[in-house]
Order: sequence, then C-alpha cells, then structure tokens
Amino acid sequence: MDFFLCVLGMVMIVEGIPYFAFPDKMKVWVRKVI
Repeated sequence: MDFFLCVLGMVMIVEGIPYFAFPDKMKVWVRKVI
C-alpha cells in the first residue's frame, strides 16, 4: 500500500508541475482530452 501511495504521489507531482507552470495551456489541453 505504501508503494502504491508513493507512485500515486509521484504521478500527482509530475502532472501538477505543468499544470502550475502553464495553467492556460493545461486547461485547453484538458478540455481537448475530456
């Protein structure tokens, strides 16, 4: 379970960096995906 939480945390960090760095671009990209 600890390993799963560690992996989940790493994914959230990796996904969060571009979201905070380029919020406008990420919003457009998220709309395209959804």
